[in-house]
Amino acid sequence: GEPESGITIHYVNENYDEGAIIEQYKVQLTSADTPESLSSKIHQGLLSNIKETNTNAIVNRNGSMLTLFFTDLDGINNYEDAIKCDTEKFADYFQIMLEQGIYLPPSPYECLFFSSSLDDNDINKFINANKIALEKLKK
Repeated sequence: GEPESGITIHYVNENYDEGAIIEQYKVQLTSADTPESLSSKIHQGLLSNIKETNTNAIVNRNGSMLTLFFTDLDGINNYEDAIKCDTEKFADYFQIMLEQGIYLPPSPYECLFFSSSLDDNDINKFINANKIALEKLKK
């Protein structure tokens, strides 16, 4: 794999990926870092938080893509399942995560994509923010 990865944040204009650059970050990678392994760690952390906070939610994950659904269903397997989820709770969750510096896709029907540029501090920050958000949603 590549020795480094990164992210570029830029302004959006009418041409794809051509807006002025706001910020760029670069991180060194190790051979053990993969989007799949990082997503798996986050997935396990979210499942643990859901159980510890007794939250009606599930996590669907495929590779490095992950989505949290607020529902009492055992799984989200199709459109009909997805529209039964609590979108108002997701909106509140989105705001609480944003307040903690975690920017999620704003729709409960979109998924997160993780890159190999995350490190253990990023993963822990995400998992901790998730637990705080789930606890606040219980109040």
